[in-house]
Amino acid sequence: MASVGRKSSEGGLRKSKAQRDLDFALGKNRVPLDDLSNYEFCVFLKNALDEVNLREMRGFTELRNLLSFASKEFLRSPYNLNMLVLGEGFKLTTSNPGLTLYDHVQDIGGCLLTQEMLYKRYESNETTGDEMKARNGWGQNGGYLLSGKRQILVLHRPRDDSSASSNLFTVDYWFVRVPKAERHVIHSIDISHLPPVAFRKRFLGNRAAEIACGMVSQLQTILDRTVDGLLEKSRSFERVSAKIKRMRDAVM
Repeated sequence: MASVGRKSSEGGLRKSKAQRDLDFALGKNRVPLDDLSNYEFCVFLKNALDEVNLREMRGFTELRNLLSFASKEFLRSPYNLNMLVLGEGFKLTTSNPGLTLYDHVQDIGGCLLTQEMLYKRYESNETTGDEMKARNGWGQNGGYLLSGKRQILVLHRPRDDSSASSNLFTVDYWFVRVPKAERHVIHSIDISHLPPVAFRKRFLGNRAAEIACGMVSQLQTILDRTVDGLLEKSRSFERVSAKIKRMRDAVM
């Protein structure tokens, strides 16, 4: 029989000490990153990043390839970013330490950190940053995506053994539509080094915690893919080893 004064843990009421201990043992307790001090937040990020070996992780590509893409034909629309390429004579600004477009990176943010788009109407040259206003008010072919800016968070694979926490960067890039074409060109790129100690200053408010959670989740996804790739390679070596063993046993 429950003791007098003890409230049920159901419905958000106060939990017993035993239930709190059980939740902790089962991993149910989650800590809001916003509640950590600046020092604790920095340590959390650094520890998460430095658990990984950048040289062994899979999925890296040159930064120039990460920024460029072409969508499938059935997804294309005048209001979409259908094809993005590096423009001739683009402006590149980078921090110290910084990156080149040929350095190997991968998106660690899990999504775009920021995106700002500008749409233009054919009939009146009216512009708006509201995609739904453009699509619904101007019609499917009444306007197009004129220009935009995006920001992503990338992890750099260095040529040395430096830690992951010292190889985090934000990449901002600006693009504009090529007249009478379905593609946009990148005309400016700004690369900034992002040490864990500067994370909260770079992303003010609860954005820092939101982005950090997304980063750690994406890091786990990348590691899972890496594990799958290494296991497949291991199984391939096992098959080759077994075949060589049969060949060895077949001769004197």
